[in-house]
Parts: sequence; structure tokens; C-alpha cells
Amino acid sequence: MSEDNDYFNKMATFLAARSLKDTFCHEGPSIDNNTGKLEIKESKIGLRGVFAGEDFKKGDAVEICPTISLEHAVGIQGVLIDYIFPHEKEGWCLLPLGYAMMYNHADHPNCYWKYGSIKGTNKGWITFYAAFDIKKASELTWNYGKGYWIGRGIAPIPDPEVFERE
Repeated sequence: MSEDNDYFNKMATFLAARSLKDTFCHEGPSIDNNTGKLEIKESKIGLRGVFAGEDFKKGDAVEICPTISLEHAVGIQGVLIDYIFPHEKEGWCLLPLGYAMMYNHADHPNCYWKYGSIKGTNKGWITFYAAFDIKKASELTWNYGKGYWIGRGIAPIPDPEVFERE
């Protein structure tokens, strides 16, 4: 499993950096994104999750993920529906790249995200931030929101003890 995780980490980092460069063409955030800062490992919440490769202070940018803006979000079905993020434009959604699709849900998450975009374009990104100090090796989580669970007709997964708070 460790070799699979190493390969996955290397590929995701490469694709995220390349996607940022291709998407922004030198506009937007730095493409020196998450090398060494994040790891994909087995999770107590889901099969895999995103873990801190270093300590983060409250408010630190944990990851910058380029996004693909998709119109007609209502038509998205199947597995893909679990990985889209809300867009600021009505009827649109964001398909994030990088590790964004790998963060697991928590009722009391240690991360939150914000959307950013290049003015006058559909080119954007999601930045995950530390909600409080996060220790190295902690699983990084965010709250998917009520709409995620209601739309699927299921109850949220209760928080296991997967990260430490200070």
C-alpha cells in the first residue's frame, strides 16, 4: 500500500502543479503548491485521506487547488457528484484538481476553503486554510455541509478522533 500511496502522491503533485501552470498561464497563485506539505494515506474516516506533512498554524494556506468550472451542475451524476464544489455563479460547479477531492468530511473540521478567480474569467482555484493549529501527520478535513448529505439522502459520518487540537 505504501508504494501505491507514494506513486499517488507524486502523480497528484505533478498534475496539480502542471494544471496550475496551464490554467493560470502565470496568473493566479504560485504553482509551488504542496510538495512535502501534504500526503495521501489510509484514513480512519474513508479509504484514503489527506494528511499534514508538516505543522500548520491557524490561517495558513494548506493547499491551492486549480479548478475547472462546469456549467449546468444539475446534470452531473454518478461518482463525480461526490467531488464537485459549489461555484459562486448560479447553476455552475467547480471540479477541483490537486488533493481537494481527497479531503474527508468532519463535523468539526480542521480546514476550510475559499474560492478565488481571475477577474473576468472562469479560471479559478480553491484554497484550503488551517482552521486552527494542525500538527504534522493529522488528517485534514472540511465540513461538506448539510446540502451534501441531504442531496444523497444519508446521514453525516460522525467524527472519529483523527486529529489533535491545541
